Amino acid sequence: MTLVFKSSQCVVLGTFNMHIIQPQWLMERKIIRKSSQIAVQANLDEPGIRFTAPGGSQQWLVTPAKLTVLTRDPKGDCGEPVAKVLAKLSWTPLTAIGHNVEYRVKRTDASTRVRDIAKAIEPSSLKSLGRFNGSTCGVSIQHGDQLFNLNLVLDEENVVLKVNVHTELRGKSGKFARDVAEAAADQRRHAEKIAKKVFGARFSYARYDS
Repeated sequence: MTLVFKSSQCVVLGTFNMHIIQPQWLMERKIIRKSSQIAVQANLDEPGIRFTAPGGSQQWLVTPAKLTVLTRDPKGDCGEPVAKVLAKLSWTPLTAIGHNVEYRVKRTDASTRVRDIAKAIEPSSLKSLGRFNGSTCGVSIQHGDQLFNLNLVLDEENVVLKVNVHTELRGKSGKFARDVAEAAADQRRHAEKIAKKVFGARFSYARYDS
């Protein structure tokens, strides 16, 4: 089974001033490329702002309790810009950091091993109870300071692998937090090793278009 990369994001929980972390501030510190075409939008889900960095490779969300950078570019690094922000705002109280990655493949293209997993978590005995919408099979593995959570999600059409790499930051130094953010790519590679062993997965970094 070859899972196709869809997106990755770096999420930091803490206390953030969304009046400081603005596109102009990021451009002045060379965290994002200079441009006059950045549109800042209000976030409708919770207080905060969202905007897309020049080139469209990074989507930013800043709220009072969370900083998120997302990329759909398989070669993009969502952790690096977050680390740069944390370096400039070293006094910011932080509680946790997570790297989230999503991959997917059509169920018809899934491997025999994944079909066997699907049968185990989508038992035919449930069909009489209603229409199947989805089910999940997951593992959690502690590796050093990181907790790797991998969930294989089955819906009617797709097999989705959702990866969360969680690191606690309470009581940790600012340098520790920056190092964790910068390690996003390494953590993604380790998560893929886990997925290969557990689910027999392989990975593709072609752009996911649907």
